[in-house]
Order: sequence, then C-alpha cells, then structure tokens
Amino acid sequence: MQRDATTKQGRHFVGLELSTGDKILTAGLREVENGKAITYVDYTKEIIKDIEDTTETHDKILPKISSFMTDRSVTEQKANLLISNDGNKNTIAHYFKCAVHPLLQYRDVCTKQIVQLEKNFNIKVDGCSNMSASSFLLNCVSKLIFKDGTGDPELATTYIKSLNITRIPIMKLRGNQFNYLFYNAAGTYILHKHVITYLKASKSSLNFIQDYIVQYNDKEGNINKSDLTTEEIQTDYTAKIINETDYTE
Repeated sequence: MQRDATTKQGRHFVGLELSTGDKILTAGLREVENGKAITYVDYTKEIIKDIEDTTETHDKILPKISSFMTDRSVTEQKANLLISNDGNKNTIAHYFKCAVHPLLQYRDVCTKQIVQLEKNFNIKVDGCSNMSASSFLLNCVSKLIFKDGTGDPELATTYIKSLNITRIPIMKLRGNQFNYLFYNAAGTYILHKHVITYLKASKSSLNFIQDYIVQYNDKEGNINKSDLTTEEIQTDYTAKIINETDYTE
C-alpha cells in the first residue's frame, strides 16, 4: 500500500495506491478535513471498502497488505500502525519510507547555510526580493539557458561523474525540489565563468536576469564566497537525520 497526502490552495487530499507486485493500481483519492492519522486511516478503509464492494468476489484487501510505503512523517507512521493493528490483519507488515525526503531535508540545510553565509559576508544584491541572493542567482543562470528554470540534469550528471559517482537514481526525478536546486547549482558552478565572460563581452544591453548575474559576480567575488564546504553541510545534515530517525524499526 502506498499513500501520500498534500495540501493545495487550503484543501487537504490523501491518495492511495495498491501494488500487486506486477502492477501499481490507483485505489482512490479523497479530500479530507484534517491531517490526523485517524483521519487517514478512516479514509483509507473507506477507499478499500469501495473497491471490495464493487468486486464480484468481495475479497477483503486489508488483511493481505504486507508492506506500506509512505513519507517519513509521524502522522503516516502512526496511520500505518493503526491499519496494521486492525483486528482483521493477519500478515506481518513491513514499513518503507520514501528516500526523496532526506534529499529535501538536505536542500533545506543547504539553503539555511547559504542564508547564513550571505549574512556573514554581508552579501546583498538588489532585485532578489525575499529570496536569498545565491538562490536567486541560481534561478537566473538557469533561466538564461532553460526557460522552465529547472536546470540541466546533464550538467549535474557530468559533475557527479567527475567525482567518480556513477549512479544516483533520484536524479531521474526531474521535478523534485532537491534536483531543482541541485541542477541549477551544478550548472552555475560549471558554467559561471563562461556565462560572465559572455555577458561582459556582449554588445547588446543586458536584460534584468543577465544584469543580475553580472551584478552578483562583481560583488567582490560572491560566487566563490558563497561556496558551501562539505564539512559544514554534512555535520548539520547528519545531526538532523540522527535526531529524526527511529532506529528501532
């Protein structure tokens, strides 16, 4: 059983999928009134009952659930336990957690470090509004080349391969927020010297995005100053993961 919830424009939804081993089947989608575990359980059972009632054999599905795949939130974990402990459950359940979420946490840690470094070096550039100057720079460089602003996964892959890392499956998920930041950062890191040289040599007037890139780079070498050290990120991130991981599972 795979389950996930999301909030869109103030409305909360929970979706459910069932995997048979050969196929992944969409079981249902419900709008729910809150994000409590018991609410997820009730709507999960409702979706399952709808399926059972519409099949010819009326087979019970919940007793056959052997594994759960959800995110790492406490709410989802509690909901899984409630379903597993249901009186009709007669199999041993296994719990799996989405591997994308630690990467999203890693992105949050990176962003936090970037903001702190900008404060330490007093990096301020007009035009970035509430976004950090470095994050806005990454978006500008990306949009200079890619209209959707999501960066180029091939540049990130090339950089990773240069470090003798040959395979990161999560990089294939183009839309997730970690890759959005990582692709842009990798592309900026690899291309920034070429981009700056090109823009400064341009005989045409620079637009806002192009001007921002040059302005940021001219702030006493901000691209180099805002580099994050591996030790800084790993220490903070490791502590975060250790504090949030339940090793009893």
